[in-house]
Amino acid sequence: MRNHSFRIALSAVACALAVVFLTLGMYVSVLTLTAYVFACLAIMLPLAKQFRLSAFLCYIATCLLALLFGGVGNFWRLFAFVIFFGLHPIVNSLQLRFNINKWIALIVKIVWFDVSVWLVWEFAGLFVVQYEWINRYILLIIATLGSAFFVFYDFGMFRCQRLVTFYVNKISRQ
Repeated sequence: MRNHSFRIALSAVACALAVVFLTLGMYVSVLTLTAYVFACLAIMLPLAKQFRLSAFLCYIATCLLALLFGGVGNFWRLFAFVIFFGLHPIVNSLQLRFNINKWIALIVKIVWFDVSVWLVWEFAGLFVVQYEWINRYILLIIATLGSAFFVFYDFGMFRCQRLVTFYVNKISRQ
């Protein structure tokens, strides 16, 4: 019974934190990317105890609640979180759970990230003025700079997951 209560409490805290961060990021545009990272860290809370289903349900609830609190008109600020950032910690957890080769997983995640960035670029083009020279080379820019950024981001998120797991385990033992 204690484990079930802990799972619910941990998931509720994770969801509440993620919603607060994303809502803040939707209203304060300079905080949007930071909000994504902190919301990802919040989703890592249930993953620290291997509660993958809870983390996925937390992701779904976070997206819906952030959309509700941030307003449907601000959906474009939530779009990158929905298609990539919110799912990334869960995918990393599944990668470790099923012992998938890290190089194969990295290549698949790079392609997923690059496609996500391209979709965000295309979607943002509906709302923001774009420059012709960037549109001409956007795929090359995303494939090089985006992929290089993602390698560091992925490494950093794995480290963050270890840190979150350490602290959740420390708290849950008390």
